[in-house]
Amino acid sequence: MLFFFDDEIILKIIGRENFLFLQDLEKNAKTIEEITNFFSFLIVGSGVSIGKNVYKEIFKRNPEKLHVIDVYEK
Repeated sequence: MLFFFDDEIILKIIGRENFLFLQDLEKNAKTIEEITNFFSFLIVGSGVSIGKNVYKEIFKRNPEKLHVIDVYEK
């Protein structure tokens, strides 16, 4: 059974105020977005926490293409 939690709940559970690498993402946001706009991405394992967070971050930056698959898809 999979559970999806709100970001605030996740931070409270892990005892953090911010997500890991948040400062790096904010500091380099413009460069990351410029690079992301020209590439296509394939995320495998998108249903788990790491894959989910990766595709959310990439999607925010308007990629050329974003393919998201998970083992539960048919």
